[in-house]
Amino acid sequence: MEVLSCELNHVLQDFFNAGARKPRRGPYFSGRAELVALMCCVIVAIHSFSLISALGTEETSMCVEVDNVTTCTCAAQPSRSEKTSTATISQEKNTLKMVCKEGLKCAPAELTGSIACVGGTDDLTECKGSTSSTKHDSCLDVKDILTGTTSSIQWKDTTAQGRAKDQSRSLTVPPETIPFVDEKFVVGCISSTSSSTTSCKVDVKIEARATAKNDQTVVCAYGARSNQTRQAVTLSPSQNSFTLVCGDKGEVLPKAYAQTYCSPDSKDASETCSGDYTTILAGYEDKWWSADDKARSFTLSVPADKFPSKAAKLLVGCRQEYPLSEDKKNAPAEGSTVCSVDVFIEANASSSLSVGSSGAYPVFATVGTVVAFTTSHA
Repeated sequence: MEVLSCELNHVLQDFFNAGARKPRRGPYFSGRAELVALMCCVIVAIHSFSLISALGTEETSMCVEVDNVTTCTCAAQPSRSEKTSTATISQEKNTLKMVCKEGLKCAPAELTGSIACVGGTDDLTECKGSTSSTKHDSCLDVKDILTGTTSSIQWKDTTAQGRAKDQSRSLTVPPETIPFVDEKFVVGCISSTSSSTTSCKVDVKIEARATAKNDQTVVCAYGARSNQTRQAVTLSPSQNSFTLVCGDKGEVLPKAYAQTYCSPDSKDASETCSGDYTTILAGYEDKWWSADDKARSFTLSVPADKFPSKAAKLLVGCRQEYPLSEDKKNAPAEGSTVCSVDVFIEANASSSLSVGSSGAYPVFATVGTVVAFTTSHA
């Protein structure tokens, strides 16, 4: 690389010297041909330099994604660019493989069980192999930051046959256990002879699932990419209720959701809103909302005979609840998003019809009167 850089500098210098050189006596095209040749050399040299640089970057990349697997490989003497890398586990890419080359071993604790270091850990040796919740403990059980049934989740030995001097572990997270908030942990490699030396580490982000709608139920998630699409539900006399699930990681918006709603023109639902239900739903009562405190779900049910004469729209939602704790283990990942839901309330068709009918009857009555009057005076 350095030799090529030097050669490129010489070519560029010759090129500019040739451009500044006074024309020599002789055929007109000789000087022009020399410049063209130098320009070709410059183009070839620059192209080669860029190609080799790209190849060099690819060779030193610690983590590589192929299909749904991210493989991170650490050599015994990594370059500065290899010292730290990042990887993402998501519903689509849900397997992480850590390969520690000869002279290294996986960390923490050779990646046994479902252990990892707490997100943000710089020194992998701080975790000694226990996930007990002591104040200075840097260990983490990956199962604790997932959801659903996680009993089968653990690191597996994937060391290739014939390469016993290397050490390889893989972790697969089933899509249904992906959490509702972004989570993070750290793994890597340490020296197999000196357990006090971190050779390289990988900052792993578990990307939260997306907010999902199932019929008249919206289940909220709060990751940085969870709410790229705003959810919407429609209430009608035949489907007169919907359920908003904030879950154990979330809290409802607005906080006084049974008394006020957020403007549908707002970017997102917020903690305090001023919409008055009675202005869009005549006869509204707080009891139209019901809550399941254990599931942190909230259901709005509009009585079939109470739908408005004019269609209406309101906005509610959920956001990630931040625990009031100084323990960094419980600190949520940055960049959480608000789960906002537009609720469309259809107009009551029978109400519209009755209004129209009531306006028609006087017309017929008047016509009848006019006809009768005319007949009587015929």
